[in-house]
Amino acid sequence: MKLVVEVLDAHDLMPRDGKGSASPFVEVDFQNQLSKTKSIPKNLNPVWNQKLLFDIDETKNRHHQSIEVSVYNERRPIPGRNFLGRTRITWSNVVKKGDEVYQTFQLEKK
Repeated sequence: MKLVVEVLDAHDLMPRDGKGSASPFVEVDFQNQLSKTKSIPKNLNPVWNQKLLFDIDETKNRHHQSIEVSVYNERRPIPGRNFLGRTRITWSNVVKKGDEVYQTFQLEKK
């Protein structure tokens, strides 16, 4: 079975590039599987519209699991990243295929 996390957009991100902007990307962690979106250059209100796929371990009780979503600024020309925020999505927010809804989550800064 697959879990699909669709990363749509973000609003009012903090500038982190020293020039009043950021080049954000999202990293999603589910059951120690990491996947990330593309980076959107110089945009504090990025739109990704990207689906990330994860395998679901059927042997684990999912009700105590969560999806960790972190937003970073991609640093250039020096490789690296700056933390912009994080949120945790509980399993109770996960819906079945066909019941998809637009959900917003507030980023925590730490």
